[in-house]
Amino acid sequence: MEFSYISESKQKHLLEIFGNIELILKLSPPQIKNELINKNEGLFRQTIPIKKIKKTFEFKVNHKKISDNTFLFEIVDGPLKKSTINITFQEKNEKTKINLKLELKLGLKYKFFSYIISEKLKATNLALIKRLENFSNLMFNEKCPITFENDYSTLIIETDSKKKIVFEGWWLGDVSSAFIGEVYGKLDFKDKVIIDIGSNIADSSIYFAVKGARKVIGLEPFPKNFNFGRENVQKNSLEEKIDLLLSGCSSKSEEIQIDPSLSGLSYKMEKSDSGEIIKQTTLTELCNRYNISDGVLKMNCEGCEYDVILKTPEITLKKFSQILIQYHDSAENLIEKLSSIGFKIIEEKYSNKKGQIFATLVL
Repeated sequence: MEFSYISESKQKHLLEIFGNIELILKLSPPQIKNELINKNEGLFRQTIPIKKIKKTFEFKVNHKKISDNTFLFEIVDGPLKKSTINITFQEKNEKTKINLKLELKLGLKYKFFSYIISEKLKATNLALIKRLENFSNLMFNEKCPITFENDYSTLIIETDSKKKIVFEGWWLGDVSSAFIGEVYGKLDFKDKVIIDIGSNIADSSIYFAVKGARKVIGLEPFPKNFNFGRENVQKNSLEEKIDLLLSGCSSKSEEIQIDPSLSGLSYKMEKSDSGEIIKQTTLTELCNRYNISDGVLKMNCEGCEYDVILKTPEITLKKFSQILIQYHDSAENLIEKLSSIGFKIIEEKYSNKKGQIFATLVL
């Protein structure tokens, strides 16, 4: 199996990062468990759960550089022994084309599941590449000075106002998009109350707070993300400006059982057969609780935007003068609903199905 990814990051920066085994393990998708065995040899133990076949694979992996622009992951024991992933970084039009080649070796016991296992390894490595790209955007940006402490566990970012902001669990969030990419730059939230649906490690909530919001109410349903978010709010002395709620957002108030082991970006709020009970809060409840009449709404919740926007009463939605939505499966219904109740829409597409809606209420 061969696949590729085009990165906006420079080749030399990605190569530098990919040569650091400790960073690779820290930036691996959070559902993957890694244990460094020998740093000098690039040897680590990896545990990957594959839910579709209800199996968990554990094996040792050797990470090594085999040329100036090529790295190799080789599985050296277990049922996937001798499987390899070859990763090559090529400059292309000021971007970097990353080619990945997977050669899967399986014993007879797992031959029937080769496609599922291949797809899992593909998804895992693409997720790793994207997280490394995110780190590159942070590390080598020209806008905000960045430093790391505690073996890369703590990120310190200096804003344009010379304020230093501390982030724990930064690898689970997207500090780069908020503070460097300025994805929320269209919003005028100064001295306003903003509801932040999908606050993750509170990176977006902290951005709003330090950039002038009067009050931020952040909702994050996954406990690990939430705990890092609460720690980040405390470390930056923003308890008075930010209220973090361990909660999802829905069109109806209810409780849902979720898998508490999930963390990081891109997880949907889905029911689990076991786990932790998490509250779902409605926009109407939030508006009433915080007395919102001219608020700002930001949503990045991996799909909950459709249920919330399409089923929330008009009177509640019109309590927000601005709405910013990261949508995940096309925008037609969202645009139609918001336009019909008096919002002016600007849409920015990232792909056929994903993008961003910026909506302002026209009085």
